[in-house]
Amino acid sequence: MRGRVLSHSCLMFFTIALILSGATGPCRTLRAELLTRSEAVRIALAANPSLEISRQQWQIMKALAVQRLTLPEPELEVEYEELPSGIIPGAYGQRNVGVNQRLELPHKWYLQKKSAGERATAVEWSVFRAKNNEITAAVKLAYDRLLLRKMILEHEKGNLELAEEIFRKASLRFQAGDVAQLEVLRAEVELARAEATMTDSENELDVTTAELNTLLARDIHEPVEMTEELEYQYIEIDPETLKDSALMYRPELKGARAGLVAARNDKILASTSFLTDVNIGIFRQRIRAGAFSNDYWRAKISFELPFWAPFSLRGRIMEKSSELRRDEAALEEAERAVFLEIERSVHALNSAFKQVELYRDRIVHEAEQAYGFAAKSYEEGKASYLELLEARKTLTDSRIEYSQKLYDYRAAMTRLELASGYPLFENN
Repeated sequence: MRGRVLSHSCLMFFTIALILSGATGPCRTLRAELLTRSEAVRIALAANPSLEISRQQWQIMKALAVQRLTLPEPELEVEYEELPSGIIPGAYGQRNVGVNQRLELPHKWYLQKKSAGERATAVEWSVFRAKNNEITAAVKLAYDRLLLRKMILEHEKGNLELAEEIFRKASLRFQAGDVAQLEVLRAEVELARAEATMTDSENELDVTTAELNTLLARDIHEPVEMTEELEYQYIEIDPETLKDSALMYRPELKGARAGLVAARNDKILASTSFLTDVNIGIFRQRIRAGAFSNDYWRAKISFELPFWAPFSLRGRIMEKSSELRRDEAALEEAERAVFLEIERSVHALNSAFKQVELYRDRIVHEAEQAYGFAAKSYEEGKASYLELLEARKTLTDSRIEYSQKLYDYRAAMTRLELASGYPLFENN
């Protein structure tokens, strides 16, 4: 009896544990987050670690710029003179205690500070802001790719239903003696192939979900419930306007311009390097004369003699001049590359739009009509199984290809936004 009670207690314990474990597992699946495209971008920009890496690179450069505001460390100087013995400083005849401070000339301090600030700004735009746009585009593409995989899975499910219907019709015709058993076997094979293809689509959906979750810095198995569909809207695009937008907003170009300003400041600084810094010292001096001592203040100022400057100045100016010309050429090259990227993106977008229109208005519609006609003809014995199979394949492929064209259009739009550096199509 005691054993039965223990067994019953153990059963209840494991049942409760199973229920509790289910509360954190399956229930989580039921509470899949409704995720819009813009919300996915917001989550990624708040949590993606690669963006944090670029942000800290920018912060490091800002910290270096702040360091340029500080003066060199002062020096404390203690000097003893007229010592009867080198190891007894208390028997001095004269003592000097004071502080030396090195001061950069104002123009050098200003140029170095401004150059460091511009380099921090260059990192902000070319690294942090550019990474921000890059992640935004990557999330939009991943979100749309997941929408595409969901649509393809739906088409594969529809294909499976069509294969089941064809198998059922072939079985009925075989029972009626209208077709050979080979036709039924073919239909069964096509049904199995449709099931296998749908399994592949389910796996692809899981992988694409993991890719999006990775960008969002979430668990790769986190369920995602989409609230949008692959839609498109035609927008008039002027490439020249987009190029002007890129010159204003493209972060890589803004960063390159900031780096160019820093290079100009470095060149000016090199050309005035013969102007030396100033060293200022303030001392308290005590002089002993027998039993008496007198205290005085002493000040000094010193300059470096730029005796060797003519030998190094020319090379330094040549170095900074070459760096400036290099940065100017790099900016011009970057602008031309951006213009080419915009041209390609515009052509890709226009081409994708034409493809979408063609599939929507003709190809998918005609494929649906062809399959309907073939299915009816097969039931009436006027069409062969191969004709029906070909019509089914054409219909499924057309629907999947149409979904792909929708994705291509939205992807081209996202890449055009990235190329222009500005969210031109925020609602698309």
